[in-house]
Amino acid sequence: MKLTNEIVNVNSFYFPGGSVERALPRSIEYAHNNYTFTDGLQYLVRKGNELIKLFDMNDGRNTYRLRLEHDEWRLISVKPLRAY
Repeated sequence: MKLTNEIVNVNSFYFPGGSVERALPRSIEYAHNNYTFTDGLQYLVRKGNELIKLFDMNDGRNTYRLRLEHDEWRLISVKPLRAY
């Protein structure tokens, strides 16, 4: 697992089931590269009175943990998928 905690740009979103409230990132720009996700999960975490959104997004090779807090997207970690 590679820990990064770097700000990233989210280039596009998709809306599972047509739900605007559940918008998931479709692609990000990180280290001058674009990464497009095939699927992912969203987690809501309460930090005091704040609500933080965490996302585990998958591009078929890696899982990217993203954090949305105060309208700022951060890439927290990148973890290779295990081959079975």
